[in-house]
Amino acid sequence: MDLRLERCLKVTILALVSLFSCTSPSQSITAPVTTLPAAITIRPPQSTSSPGISSPTTPEGGKAAFFGIVFASNRDGEYFDIYRMTSDGQNVERLTVTPDNDEISVRVSPDGRSILFSRGASRIEREIYLLDVASKAITQLTDSPTYDLASAWSPDSSRIAFISDREGGYYRLYLMNPDGSEQQHVPLETDPERDVTSVSWAPDGQHLVLGTSQHLVHAEKPLSDTVFIVHLPTLQVIPLMNKEYGDCFHPDWSPDGEWIAMVCTKGVSVGDLGEIYIVRPDGTDWRQVTRKPADFNPCLSPQDTWVFYVREPRWSPDGKEIVYAARINGPWNIYIIGADGKNNRRLTSHNAVDWDLSVYPLP
Repeated sequence: MDLRLERCLKVTILALVSLFSCTSPSQSITAPVTTLPAAITIRPPQSTSSPGISSPTTPEGGKAAFFGIVFASNRDGEYFDIYRMTSDGQNVERLTVTPDNDEISVRVSPDGRSILFSRGASRIEREIYLLDVASKAITQLTDSPTYDLASAWSPDSSRIAFISDREGGYYRLYLMNPDGSEQQHVPLETDPERDVTSVSWAPDGQHLVLGTSQHLVHAEKPLSDTVFIVHLPTLQVIPLMNKEYGDCFHPDWSPDGEWIAMVCTKGVSVGDLGEIYIVRPDGTDWRQVTRKPADFNPCLSPQDTWVFYVREPRWSPDGKEIVYAARINGPWNIYIIGADGKNNRRLTSHNAVDWDLSVYPLP
């Protein structure tokens, strides 16, 4: 779960009122902030290929790499635990059993050996933990009386990007080492009343793509989600947006650095009722990936303030497919679709919530 859904749930009371009436110290990174050039070219290191991945034939007859998926689910109780499965929806394994605490914001390391997640019993205070998949040992990485949300691994697994409201109540971007040391605030020149809601690392290790949204205190305003690209060495920032595509959120960078997938509300005025699009990092060549089924019925559940349909697009390790969570005439489940919009299929079919995805190559 990224911060956006948490914030939506936090403002439920405010929204209902409107309806019926109609910290721990951190180091800081400092650098000049300017604007990126209009064209951005991202290339991964030459060593990003993962040997040993098998390539089973898809139902369409093409080749797609077999990979692993880690996700959060409440299928075995009230609270969310961590699960994993293979990209055909098989070999489901429960990795954690934690009574009275949700484990969300699941992010697997590039080698699949470690899993970051946030744990907490409330939506006000959560800490970030690290799970060693082989031993099942869990290590706490942050200790703040606020909200820390695991967000992204660097491509070489040497750094972790995360979100926290530990300084001033706004949700900001931070970096730390995998052992929790050197936690640093990353100051960005964006609207100071905007929250960072999600993070994805580019394969070159030098850029991040951020989802941002209007801060909670301005609940009377639309969420106004905007995506930004950040060049980490200089903290240069550029918005990745096109008014034609409405609010955009949940960005995820492709493994080859050529595309960014995100959810956009093009032509839609109700909350998160958007579709998945892919776009070049320089903001050109927008392409729609998902399309709602003809029988789609956007029924609201009692705890929802906005209608959700699709969220959390995650590129497969080979960049040919996109895994995502969707609620189509029922609870949230996990789906996979070709990056060209073809061969959409459902991976989980459970009367619970399966979402909060992360993918990794299989050995």
